Amino acid sequence: MGARLDPGALGRPIQAIVRVRLGSHSREHVRNLYDKLVDLPGALTVLHVGGTDDFLLHVAVAGPQELRDLILEHVTTHTMVRQTETQLVFEVREGRGVLPG
Repeated sequence: MGARLDPGALGRPIQAIVRVRLGSHSREHVRNLYDKLVDLPGALTVLHVGGTDDFLLHVAVAGPQELRDLILEHVTTHTMVRQTETQLVFEVREGRGVLPG
């Protein structure tokens, strides 16, 4: 079992899920964007997913302005990003985990 950090205690009380949709899906573009999203300040988890969205980005930031700036300065600036949608996280609970085999 690993240690869990509280983003709020670290000065980043606002958490959000940013849904990212791409306009271009070449392997190189996807891989490069994935690397950049993982390196974002405040990125907690980045998932590359199938379906309507291409990435789900779980972030923790200091406030609404920082969330806006993160999206406008670090996500939508990439030409392959077609659309983003942001959902605020009200509460996070850990799941039970992997079922025993």
